[in-house]
Parts: sequence; structure tokens; C-alpha cells
Amino acid sequence: MVPPVPIRNCNRPRREKTKLPSISINSDININVDVDNDDFTLISSDNAIFTVPSYHLFAASAVFRDAPSGGRRQVQFTDSDIERSDVLGSFVRLIMHGRLTREDYGPDPGIDAAHNRWARLITFMQKWDCQGPLRTFTLCVSELLLRGEVASLDAFVLGMLADDEELCVSALKVRGPAGRPLRVDDVPFRTWQRVGARYMYALACAHGGVGRGNGWTDISDAFRRHLSQTERMVEAE
Repeated sequence: MVPPVPIRNCNRPRREKTKLPSISINSDININVDVDNDDFTLISSDNAIFTVPSYHLFAASAVFRDAPSGGRRQVQFTDSDIERSDVLGSFVRLIMHGRLTREDYGPDPGIDAAHNRWARLITFMQKWDCQGPLRTFTLCVSELLLRGEVASLDAFVLGMLADDEELCVSALKVRGPAGRPLRVDDVPFRTWQRVGARYMYALACAHGGVGRGNGWTDISDAFRRHLSQTERMVEAE
């Protein structure tokens, strides 16, 4: 399996400019496309075909807007981990309908930062600089969290992977495993490897006055405060 494209380092709150992937136009595959509507073709790494109105893709990312004009526009994706059909299907539904369903969550019983479909979708959108859809995604996860369709731990991990403070705070307002606040050791180790120390530090500090009991305490405000402190510490370096 090709390893996921690494997300940007969450230890650095300031956004770094990176070189975006280029788009290739492939005219060798014969596909019936309604050019009046679905005029942009996306082909997943496992050769599933999606036809999408170009205006949805252009609104999603400047990368797609920079595709050469003229004739049928087509993108052939190659990453077998984050650009496969299940991830691409979730992305297309997100940009066209602005929503996620529990079925998009994937077959995994719980979050796995390296393999869960939504974690892959986050990495896909970060790779292709889809900032608007990424924000829509985190809002959809917040809604599912409030409806009890996504566990607080899963929502917190997805918020860290998306570098979305508000989703993390929302997750901390919901009771975690065994009815207690989320702890650092609830999060899979390889998730911490991906997101770095910033979120770990804030979560650990938020527990400073809580201890390791099983009672419920809302630590979301303390988490937000300590996360803001990490930004100031980085800026002061």
C-alpha cells in the first residue's frame, strides 16, 4: 500500500505555502459525458469513473480551476490510498450536496487515523487544497456528533487531522469513553505521530486539574486556552 500523503505539520499553526499537485488531462479513455452538465471527469486510482459539473470542482479548489481549458477535462488520480474510489465518492458527494452520511464513515468500527475513510478524505482535501470542502466536512462531522452518530473520540481525532480547533472543542463537550473526558491515552499512538505535539500538549494541560477519575468534567474551555497558548509560543520563537 502506498503510504498516505503526509498532512502539514500541526505543530506550526502558521500555514506554509506548498507546491500543489499538477492536473493531467487524459483523452485516451472513451467515456460518455453530458458536456452540458457533468463536464469534468475524475478517475480514481482503482479506475472508478465520476463525472461532475466543473463549477463544483472549481469552487472546491483553485487547483481544478487551473486545469487546461478546451474539450473534456479529466483527472486521473494515482494514489492507491487516498485517491481510491470510496474516498473520491465521498468527496464528490460532499462538494455536490454539502453533506456527509454515516455510510460515508467506512467499515471500521472506530477511528483509525491511517486507514479510516474520513481520515483519508481529509488528507485528500489537504493535498488538493480544498479548503472550502474541508470546512464543510468538519461542520458535517460536528452535526453528526451532536446527533450521536459519531463518537466524541472519533470527532476529536478528525478535528486534529483537519486542524480544526472548533471540532475538537465540540468533541470535548461530549462525554468520552466510560462517561469521562477524553484523555491523551484514548487517542491512537499513530494519530499523535501524524498531528504532532501541539494538540497533545493542549489536551494534557486541560487535564491538569482533573486527575484520572471517571467523573465528568467539561475541559473544552481549558483545551481551547492551552491550544491558543501553543500558537503564541510558536510565534515567540
